[in-house]
Amino acid sequence: MRGLEDGPEPGRLPILREASRLWTAVFFSVSQQTSEDWFLVSGALAHPSSKDAKRTAFNLKLMADAIDRNDVDDVGRWLSALRNAHAPARLERFLACTRPKRPVPVEQAGSWLDLMRSNQEWGILNLGSIQGYLEDAVREMDELNPDLQPYGLTAAWRIFDISAGYEIAERCLRGSMSSRTSTSWITSRR
Repeated sequence: MRGLEDGPEPGRLPILREASRLWTAVFFSVSQQTSEDWFLVSGALAHPSSKDAKRTAFNLKLMADAIDRNDVDDVGRWLSALRNAHAPARLERFLACTRPKRPVPVEQAGSWLDLMRSNQEWGILNLGSIQGYLEDAVREMDELNPDLQPYGLTAAWRIFDISAGYEIAERCLRGSMSSRTSTSWITSRR
């Protein structure tokens, strides 16, 4: 955040390089949906589109490469590109969501309908719901199915009518999986 706010200060370049490499991996995993917590991280970053997340990851990588070359002018250009791509607002939101003393308030109206997949057995899907936090739903699945953990959140929707949410999701998922007989269907968390 300091680099985005103040520009490329020579004393901070090593820290900026490490932060850039870390955030490159974060934005890339959001763009590719590759980590088990990509959806939660994406939410903390205000759900960038896959294309925006990939572009941000690419810009961060190029900035880290410019720091490796000691090209301060190039670092300044990449910081400017990141500012124009709303990176400061996304990072500030992420920090606000993850700071223990001042988290962004979460609206608790309604429930979450979530779709999870076991990282151990990709053929098993779980459609469930929770009143509270999605993190608790993932933890609950890991506890209920220790042989198949860790579970990853594939998708989640804020809903107000739980039975209608299940009906719509099950109909859509059954229709998309009708030709795939190897996928199991679990709805144990209803």
